[in-house]
Amino acid sequence: LAMNDPLGPSIASDSSTLFQTDAALDEAERRSKLAKLELGSPVKVGSKVLCMQVTKGDIAWVGCANHTARRINLKTGTLNRVYQGHGGPVTAIGTGASGELYTGSWDKTLRKWDASTRECQRIYQGHTDFVRALVVAPPFLYSGSTDKTLRRWRISDGQCDRVFEGHTRGIEAMVLLDSGSESEAEAGEDKTLLYSASSDRTIRVWDVESGVCLRVLEGHLTTIYALVPGMDGSDLWSGSADKDVLQWDLTLPDGPGEPNKVLPPHPDVIKTLLVTGAGRYLVTGGRDECVRVWEVSTGKCVGLFEGHYDEVVALASSTLRASLIYSASLDGTIRQWELTDAGLSSSSRARGDALKKTLKAPKTSDTGSGGLMTEEEERELAELMGSD
Repeated sequence: LAMNDPLGPSIASDSSTLFQTDAALDEAERRSKLAKLELGSPVKVGSKVLCMQVTKGDIAWVGCANHTARRINLKTGTLNRVYQGHGGPVTAIGTGASGELYTGSWDKTLRKWDASTRECQRIYQGHTDFVRALVVAPPFLYSGSTDKTLRRWRISDGQCDRVFEGHTRGIEAMVLLDSGSESEAEAGEDKTLLYSASSDRTIRVWDVESGVCLRVLEGHLTTIYALVPGMDGSDLWSGSADKDVLQWDLTLPDGPGEPNKVLPPHPDVIKTLLVTGAGRYLVTGGRDECVRVWEVSTGKCVGLFEGHYDEVVALASSTLRASLIYSASLDGTIRQWELTDAGLSSSSRARGDALKKTLKAPKTSDTGSGGLMTEEEERELAELMGSD
C-alpha cells in the first residue's frame, strides 16, 4: 500500500492496540478519562504503589512495584528520595524514631536504610518467599511472609530470634498490641500480642515472647488483606477478599469471640482499612477503586470518593489536619480527600456521583480458596508483573 493510502496509516497508527480486545481498549479509555480529571489532587509517584506510611509533616514513605521505596512530601507533591537495592517489588514499609526506614520485598528480604543518606545499613535474610508485612517495634522488627511464617528480628544485628508458625497460607497483614484485658495477660502483667492475618482465612493471636499461638480467630471466607486496631485498642478491624469488614472485641475476658459484622458487604475485594475521626469513622479501600467512609455507630456509608483508576492499596490520616486522609493506588498516585463533620466534603461527593455511571467499569471476583494461590493472589501477581 502507498503511504498515503488511508488504509495503511489507520491500521498501523498505534501498534500497541493491534492485539488488544475491545474490553481492554474500553478499560484503557476509562482510565485515561479518570486520569485527566485529577480528582483528589493526585501526586504521581512514578510506579505502582504497593504500600504506604505517612509520618510527621505529611511525609509519605511508599513501596513500589519497580523495586524502589520513595519519600514524598505530600504538602508539596515532590519526590525527595529514592531507595534502591531490592530485587523485587517493595510490599511492606515502616519507619523508626531515629530516622531509619525499613522495607520488605518480593526478593524475600527486609532492609534497614538511613532515611537521610539512602544508605542500606542492614539486610535481614531468612524468609523463603515474598515479604508482605512488617511492624517496627524496637528493639525488634516483625515480618510476615508468603512462606506462611512470621519472624522476629533483632534490629541491632539482623538476627532472627523467633519464628511464628501455624498459618497454612501466606501472611498478608500484622498488628502489634498490648494484651489489655485479654485472658492471656496474667494478673498485673500485660503481654504484647501479635495479630496476623492470612490468606488461610484466619487471624492468629501470638504471644511475642514465647512464640505460642494463643488463639485462632475465624469469620472470614477467604484471604484477609487488612488489619487495623481501633483508636483505643479495644477492638480490631479486618477486611477481606470476601468483601466483608469484621470487628473483633478485644476487651472480652476470654479474648475475641464471634466477630461483629458492622458494615454491609462491599462491591469487591477489600485491601486496606483506616480508623479516623477519633474512632467515629472507618475508611475502606479496595479493588473497586473507591474510598468509602463509614460511620461506625450506624454502619452507614456516609462518603464515597472516586478518582483512582486501579486498586486502592493503602490509606493514611494526615498528621497536619484531622479532616484529611490520603489514599494510594496501583494507578501510581496518592490522592487526598477532605472529611467534614458530615463525613465527606460536598464538592468531592458531587464529583464522585458524576463519575458513577460514565466511568466505572463493573468488576467481579471469586472468593474461592482452592489451588496453590488464591484467585486474589494470582490476579495481584499478574498486575504487578505488568508494566508500570
